[in-house]
Amino acid sequence: MENISILSKLSMIQGSCTKKEVKIANYIRDNVRNIRNIKIEELSKATGIGYSPIYSLIDKLGFKGYRDFIIAIVAEQERLETNNLNLDATENIFLYYQDILQRNNQIFYSDKLLETVTLLKKAKAIYLVGVGNTGLAVKELANRLFSFGFACSNLVEDENNTIMRASLMQPDDLLICMSLEGKTQAVVAAAKEAKNNGANVVAVTSKYNSDLSKYADVNHIVVSSSLYEKSEIFISVLLPLIYWNDNLIQVLLSMDKDRQYLENKVKSNKILKKYR
Repeated sequence: MENISILSKLSMIQGSCTKKEVKIANYIRDNVRNIRNIKIEELSKATGIGYSPIYSLIDKLGFKGYRDFIIAIVAEQERLETNNLNLDATENIFLYYQDILQRNNQIFYSDKLLETVTLLKKAKAIYLVGVGNTGLAVKELANRLFSFGFACSNLVEDENNTIMRASLMQPDDLLICMSLEGKTQAVVAAAKEAKNNGANVVAVTSKYNSDLSKYADVNHIVVSSSLYEKSEIFISVLLPLIYWNDNLIQVLLSMDKDRQYLENKVKSNKILKKYR
């Protein structure tokens, strides 16, 4: 894990962290630009957590002590900020695109993607839900799955209809939920109702142990591009979600031994060209 960024490591290990360690990790992530000036006693006071969980988290990240951890994360942030100052606008965005994609690639778990594809293939009906910008990534994934022959429906209407339709899902159905913070009320409610009906739920979020993750059979973590906003770099929130979509589709096609999904895609493309 030597070449993996510290913030990516935080995301990777949070599944094995205690609730206190997760709270510390989230605070560090949210205050990464000011971490240089935060002493361990200040971190303890800000999170309301004692020293022991802080040292435990630092040990899981591979550091010998708090000072070593702070030096490393400050150096990592300075590298990003230096690149921001030295490059022109287009080179700068290219750099951050590379960085966010690398961070996400580092925390992707192929076994979870395989598990999600298995749920997709056996689902009688597939529903996808997301709100706002996240809803655009949901629509993109739904359209692509539909073109491969899956029966998909978007639950991106008003909140009441979204929750109502989720409450009517059946045990053989699948609900894919996207919410970067994992606390969008309509998305969480839809996941809860679907789960209560015995449907399978897949969550895509940037937060471990979020409200949404409580109802998910499979949890996927992405590194949000909002990571850079404190450095006044504003990258579309869709980028890590579209990257996740692409990886899911690629894993799906890798399991398409009979080329059924690929043939459906080719057929749909031919039909579209026919009417252009």
